[in-house]
Amino acid sequence: MDVQTCNLIYESFNYNSQEVRMRWNPAAETPVAVTGRILLPDYNLIGIKNFIKAMPYPAGWVSFALGSHAIPARTMLLVNALLAMIFQFGNIMR
Repeated sequence: MDVQTCNLIYESFNYNSQEVRMRWNPAAETPVAVTGRILLPDYNLIGIKNFIKAMPYPAGWVSFALGSHAIPARTMLLVNALLAMIFQFGNIMR
């Protein structure tokens, strides 16, 4: 009666396309394969397709996913979050 299409996208939120490039295993017969029967309530999973789509990310793309090497950025984000919570708590108590 109804058909739903869902996409699963693998991409990097930390780095642009100049810094990281993800690829499926080209030696495999099918790069993405279902290993067993997938059971979903009220749905029948059919027509699994895979394809490669390369989209360029502009340099300086901003995200909230900070890489493991971004320790100063993580520290700044933590301090700002704590200051914001302290400020809000002070306003509530006032």
